[in-house]
Amino acid sequence: MKGLKAVASGRAGTVAGQVPPPGARVPYGGAVVLHLARPQPGSPVYLPDLAGLSMKEAGTALVDLGLQFYPAGSGVAGRQYPSYGTMVKNGSLVKVWFSPPPR
Repeated sequence: MKGLKAVASGRAGTVAGQVPPPGARVPYGGAVVLHLARPQPGSPVYLPDLAGLSMKEAGTALVDLGLQFYPAGSGVAGRQYPSYGTMVKNGSLVKVWFSPPPR
């Protein structure tokens, strides 16, 4: 978003809307307001790629999407189930395996 200012409206979650709407022209240096909201129970959520994130970062990302977090191991996220890009229902359990970072 080079040349634009993003302003978040809401506490956490996914982008539920924006002003101006998608496709609108915004002058250089202008602002885009992103309205954040937690997904409704049972609504579809696409899983993000958690690889390389700390346990705290991965857990926060999943909880903000309305998902349950089941960590295994310690270190950085290596793999997850279901895999990233999968669409799951809000409230689903996501298992993330952590291992020491590569040297």
